[in-house]
Amino acid sequence: MISKGALLKRINAYMSLVSLALLIIHSGYETAAYILYYYNPVLSKLTGWGMAASVLIHAVISEVILFAVHDSKSIMYIRLNIATFLQRISAVLMFCLLPVHILTFAILKNTAGKMNCSI
Repeated sequence: MISKGALLKRINAYMSLVSLALLIIHSGYETAAYILYYYNPVLSKLTGWGMAASVLIHAVISEVILFAVHDSKSIMYIRLNIATFLQRISAVLMFCLLPVHILTFAILKNTAGKMNCSI
């Protein structure tokens, strides 16, 4: 029988892989859209919001593991190595920058039709 902590860690690892795959798909689609001058707002929203949702689920599960089923007496790591520290910092930065990314795109999308691009 697998413990709750181990099951949550396994689910969280899968969510991490799903988030990474959706990030690659979203980035690949947006890059192709810019290169080919083709933009489909449905695909853009579907890939972007799908990735954001999977990252949110991954973060919630991570917090549950950290605070509810952590197997030490405190939440501080005894041996906090540089890789773990960088993962935590990058996760915080990603959560801070994700709303900025979404809002910036919405602002730029609204101004795209108003610009005069005639030469």
